[in-house]
Amino acid sequence: MPTCFGSLRRPSEAPLLPALSRANHEIFTRGGCRHAAKLNPGTVDIAVLPPVSVENWTLRNLRERVEQIRTAYLDALAEWPAGE
Repeated sequence: MPTCFGSLRRPSEAPLLPALSRANHEIFTRGGCRHAAKLNPGTVDIAVLPPVSVENWTLRNLRERVEQIRTAYLDALAEWPAGE
């Protein structure tokens, strides 16, 4: 599962708010010859995990911190109830 932290390019004191969503690929699809986005009816499940302080994050421990959040994502997905 790839983890995207593109917004970490600038230092910030604001905590990260990890969030997961499920069924995006069913709701938001690409279609047509120009690959325009298409919105389909449906339900998207969202899980918001506890905020993560970035107060002690450094370039030296960034990979470790990102891996901790990735592990939290995987744990949340493993405990996520089955879809209806």
